[in-house]
Amino acid sequence: MGLPDNANGEFDGYEAKVNTSDDSRRMDIYYGGDSSPDGTGHGHVVVVNEQVQFWREPKSDGGEVLIDYGSNSQINI
Repeated sequence: MGLPDNANGEFDGYEAKVNTSDDSRRMDIYYGGDSSPDGTGHGHVVVVNEQVQFWREPKSDGGEVLIDYGSNSQINI
């Protein structure tokens, strides 16, 4: 993954904030929140071992959970 913790960028057309774990196995992407990417109503993507485990759209896009494989399962995308 190789991204620094609290990296900024863009995701799905929104300003994004990316946090990575110390061992780079987990990445959290926050986007579309009020006043900041991780603000109220943000969207959230969780990537573990380079595979998407969870994806919720921001409230402004309906807040729908698109992917939820839980913490114990892994998929290949």
